[in-house]
Amino acid sequence: MIFLTLKLMRKAVIALCLVAGGFLLADSGWIYAKAELAQELIEDAWSQTLETGAVVKPWPWADTWPVARLEAASHDVDLYVLQGTHGSSLAFGPGYLIGSATPGDVGSTIIAGHRDTHFRFMEELKRGDLIKLTDTAGKQHQYLVNALHVVDSSKEQLLTDTGQNELVLVTCYPFEAINPGGPLRYVVHAASHGVRRVM
Repeated sequence: MIFLTLKLMRKAVIALCLVAGGFLLADSGWIYAKAELAQELIEDAWSQTLETGAVVKPWPWADTWPVARLEAASHDVDLYVLQGTHGSSLAFGPGYLIGSATPGDVGSTIIAGHRDTHFRFMEELKRGDLIKLTDTAGKQHQYLVNALHVVDSSKEQLLTDTGQNELVLVTCYPFEAINPGGPLRYVVHAASHGVRRVM
């Protein structure tokens, strides 16, 4: 009788583990599905922004919206840049640092992203690489990478008023860090290399 009870308990524990595992798998699948749907909605909002010139949120309760499109063809990168660098923006794409120069203006246009998702490609960037940034007016600003370095954000701040037209990409460093949130940042500077109309 005791043997039969232990056998039933073992089966119940196995069944509970299988059910819990199923819920965890379904939850992780839902996260990926949401991320994929979000990209579709952001792309649609970007298309509407280009057509109308108005701010279009990707979903009604969003606290961000697409403000640019970032491309680095040699690294197979095509991303929508969202307004702001707060957590809810960076979860869905790179973010434009409010207060930095708008694309094409004198100063530094600063865009930040997570090192382990959207800005993973930054590890592969090198001097001379071409980066394109399309603004909401449909103008494509082209930049050539001219400097790559690591800075300690606790000791040094990024300058937004450099007196030159440049694009600055920022992500956490090192790329393989296990614990996020350290003070080191990987910074890529790219100098203006012309503008062309894409619409």
